[in-house]
Amino acid sequence: MQTVEIAKKQIPLEKKASESYSFILGERGIAFTTKESCWFVKFLRITTNIKTITLVFCNANAKIFLKYYKFFSVKLFILFFILELFLFIPFNFSAQENYEHFENKSFSLKIGTTFLNGVAFERVYKVGRGRKISELEWDISNLLMINFLSEIKISPNIYIGVDLSKAINSGSGGKMVNTDWLGRDSSDWTDRRDGVNTWTHRTFSDVDIEEAYERTIFISFESPLNNNSNLKFDIGFKEIFFFFFYFAKNYVYSSSNQYGLSGFRDCEGSFNGVTGILYWQKFQIPYLELSYIIPSNNKIITDFSFAYSFMVKASAQDRHLFRNLKFLEEYEKGQYYKFGIGIKYKLGLNTSIDGALHYQLIPELIGNTFVIEENTGSRYLLVDSSSVSNEIFKFKIFVSYIF
Repeated sequence: MQTVEIAKKQIPLEKKASESYSFILGERGIAFTTKESCWFVKFLRITTNIKTITLVFCNANAKIFLKYYKFFSVKLFILFFILELFLFIPFNFSAQENYEHFENKSFSLKIGTTFLNGVAFERVYKVGRGRKISELEWDISNLLMINFLSEIKISPNIYIGVDLSKAINSGSGGKMVNTDWLGRDSSDWTDRRDGVNTWTHRTFSDVDIEEAYERTIFISFESPLNNNSNLKFDIGFKEIFFFFFYFAKNYVYSSSNQYGLSGFRDCEGSFNGVTGILYWQKFQIPYLELSYIIPSNNKIITDFSFAYSFMVKASAQDRHLFRNLKFLEEYEKGQYYKFGIGIKYKLGLNTSIDGALHYQLIPELIGNTFVIEENTGSRYLLVDSSSVSNEIFKFKIFVSYIF
């Protein structure tokens, strides 16, 4: 039986050894040691009413004690528990400082372009998350953005950075389809049934993206796992914005009267490209991201990344010019996912070309709508009556320089 001293306490441990590391299991926790570092996690008592989570972390150069108190939200607990598991990995400030596959950078600058394709949805429901009565599908098509990314070292393994992207075109070939469902036997709206083609009104339009940007600030913790890979953990905040112009083209409507539908898709015509709707979406996203970095050789480095948030806040504005109506929408407690793969090709000691492919998803958020009648000034609130979602594929290419 052996002991390891953690925070000046002798804890009895049982040890299983291998050639490269030691794994130590005891009644109060788990310890793991290598030639360069060691770490220890105290066992947690997880109950339905969690008051305290404690992580004890140590290595050859540092000891960190983290405590989180009064976590009554299960989701918040899960997030910080995952964060603690990431910090459980040894951040070894002395190992591999001169390892040739990874840059020893104090300041880096990347300039490049981002090519986006995707779709943004706006949906309307009867008040109180009732039946879906309308859906607007906005294309994000062939959008080109200029991208600046910079990182500054604040300690041997910690960086802070900013990532800024702004659209430099309006996209091309984008469409918007506006679909409504109206009941046949009453003046009430009806829901689309899965697998049944029941829509009653549909408008087909061209779309320009008047403005789009993405702004990110983050702090990164990076540490070698072994001689062949690094692990990087980011904590960041991201803001995403899209502003769409709708140029109405063809439509198929169903005639109606005060009692409901009097026909079914019996009216066809064209709006001749008149601007009918102005619409924007904004998302504010605090997030966590984990990246696994692997050098293939002295020239090529590959990374795989995953980001997540359950604290997305969103807002949107839908202005209907034909009806002089403005809809202001607010959402919260949404989710965000991002999956990415990146490749860096080193041209020289300080320069490289970086490419990345990202998929990001913000699933549907349902929230409140504040309606303003612009002709009369009347205002009213519709609770749980609208939603937003956003799905994007990105291809990025950068030229990177390390100072």
